[in-house]
Amino acid sequence: MDTFIKTFLSRQISNIREERWVAVRRKVQTAAKRLVKLPVDLVGFTLAVPVVLFVRLIRPYKLIRFGYFYAGRIGHFAFDVEYYLTEKKLGLHPEKAIDIFFYRWLMNGKTANRFFSLMTARNIKISGFVKYLFFNNKLIPGYKKHQILPAAQRYKSSDTKGLFRQVGPQLSFTKVEDTDGQAFMSSIGMDKDEKFVCLIVRDSAYLKTAEYHNYRDSDIDTYKEAALALAKRGYWVFRMGKVVHKPFKADHPRILDYAASEHRSDFLDIWLMANCYFCISSGTGLDEMARIFRRPAVYVSYLPTSNLVTYDHVITTPKHLLWQEMNKRLTLSEHLFHSYSHTEEYEDAKIKVQDLSSKETLQAVLEMEARITRSWQDSSEDQQLQNRFWQIFKSYPDFEKNHGIMHPKARVGAHFLRNNPEWLN
Repeated sequence: MDTFIKTFLSRQISNIREERWVAVRRKVQTAAKRLVKLPVDLVGFTLAVPVVLFVRLIRPYKLIRFGYFYAGRIGHFAFDVEYYLTEKKLGLHPEKAIDIFFYRWLMNGKTANRFFSLMTARNIKISGFVKYLFFNNKLIPGYKKHQILPAAQRYKSSDTKGLFRQVGPQLSFTKVEDTDGQAFMSSIGMDKDEKFVCLIVRDSAYLKTAEYHNYRDSDIDTYKEAALALAKRGYWVFRMGKVVHKPFKADHPRILDYAASEHRSDFLDIWLMANCYFCISSGTGLDEMARIFRRPAVYVSYLPTSNLVTYDHVITTPKHLLWQEMNKRLTLSEHLFHSYSHTEEYEDAKIKVQDLSSKETLQAVLEMEARITRSWQDSSEDQQLQNRFWQIFKSYPDFEKNHGIMHPKARVGAHFLRNNPEWLN
């Protein structure tokens, strides 16, 4: 079964368990709205039939292909658009093919970010009518020649082939947009040559009904010490997010709770992530924006461990997992065996999920800053611990399936390994 269908069904069940009749009533209302749209869809599918037949007829002279992007989640949306453009730049798609796309899995009929939709439309042909062409095309044998699946379907939105390392970003801002971004910087008292770091920490405010992913949430307060340390070193720190539960109360003029400020906009969400010195994330969708613009990232309190990023310039420090009955931490091998994607799976296995401490977060962030500024020096112990980690990680049975080309700067936090040597037993 399609991974996204499994996730969808799991989310529906979780919603109903949590909200009971409130969730049922909301879903019935949603279904009613879709029934209202049914006549429109019937007309669309009918009109698409002759178009698809014509496309098949002219294939010897011109290849036309239909595709889509999962635009309701900014992570998949951002990665998949950039990945398609990168593949095209590297000649991995037919040169003279005409590719047209539609948006799928929208949130309340909207894309995750309106400005990113605008950027996409500047580079890719987008039309809602393509939905009818795509599904009609699948009804005729030979449909795969006229179909493009997103990277989410082909590679789980992961750069396992290392394409991003071969060419620079394919998406770009206009001069006017860059001017607007710099104007925002000036408005808060920031000089043009000053560096800034984006901090994005997942909580359940953005996806209020996604309890099945609560194990990925983190407390923003545990990032305060790291933000203050960066600010004292001259960096600006922007706490990102579209909707957040808790304010970020870090008392320093260089730290801005942008997510809860009057400045927040779809445009600045993208522009800031694209231009940051590096990104701090707990592993959530918006951090993909830093990736597609080739910015380094440090992942703090990341889960599941088996999914850690191996194809990019990142430092990862996972959450602690503890056996509830013994209050004993799981080893790396046990982390990999119990790499679940639903909160209830950890609960059923009697595993407690624990965030990293403020000190552990600080150490991971300052390691990234030191590595970028080339002031970090690995000790022989650090290298041994890192090698031991990858030896165990690569022995995981699903490693080949989930991971491809390794980025030379993908690593686990040095302090984390030093402080938890038993984790590698």
